[in-house]
Amino acid sequence: MENNLNIESPQVQPVEKLPHDTCKQQTRTSRRAELIAAIIVVAIGSLLLSGFRIISARKPQAPVVTGKLLPYPSPTSARLPSLLASQGAFLKFVSDVASLSASISNYVVDDPSLSPPVLQLPLGFQ
Repeated sequence: MENNLNIESPQVQPVEKLPHDTCKQQTRTSRRAELIAAIIVVAIGSLLLSGFRIISARKPQAPVVTGKLLPYPSPTSARLPSLLASQGAFLKFVSDVASLSASISNYVVDDPSLSPPVLQLPLGFQ
């Protein structure tokens, strides 16, 4: 038996070279883009750094002290009552308000008859 194997090796084709000017132009544009990006990054970084320095250089301001309001009013001088205050209807109104205020202050809010019922359910917990 005769082995007649014809194995052909692949042929290498030469790579077409790009014109030299095209390669230079591509590298020039990519270098130009890198240069612009680097300038933008440096500019933004310097702006941030100067902003932080300005903020940190400010002197802390003294806190502003405000007066606290008193829980009770200041005393007022005695004034003469108006003509309305001496009329009978107004005097009756003042006495009604005083009696209502007294009854409200004496009212007991807690009512023992309103307590909730005691629930004893057989839940089986021990």
